[in-house]
Amino acid sequence: ISLFSIARGLGHLIVTQTSSPAYRTRLLMLASSGLWLLYAVLVQVEEVSRRLANPQYIAWTCAVSSSYMGMLAVVGQWFPEAAAPLPVGSILRACNSRGLVVFLVANLLTGLVNMRVDTLAVGDGMCFVVLAGYMLMVCGVGVGVDVYMERN
Repeated sequence: ISLFSIARGLGHLIVTQTSSPAYRTRLLMLASSGLWLLYAVLVQVEEVSRRLANPQYIAWTCAVSSSYMGMLAVVGQWFPEAAAPLPVGSILRACNSRGLVVFLVANLLTGLVNMRVDTLAVGDGMCFVVLAGYMLMVCGVGVGVDVYMERN
């Protein structure tokens, strides 16, 4: 839940405090750089532990996520007319508006995959199938909950 709260706070800060898309993109890339720097410093103290969800893991997760969002923002700046008609926009909108549900479902599915699949021994093809199914289910739940909430 702390990762969700940090991401939500960073997103809220970037979206509400800036009006220009170009400025938002720069701010997001600056935040990403800062998080990577924080991660580099923290990892000198202790190894990253996903199980403990230590500060190193949280910094790494936030740095990766903000980097992806920054890259998406840059692409959106380069091709603004191409970004609107894609169906991905509705998936992103649904996942963003129902973020906590999507986050919890993704975590539950991650646990299920980790318990059921020996991920270190699986080949590339099976990895692709597992990841594609995972993303389909997570995005499907996000869109499904969004559609349900919009109707009610």
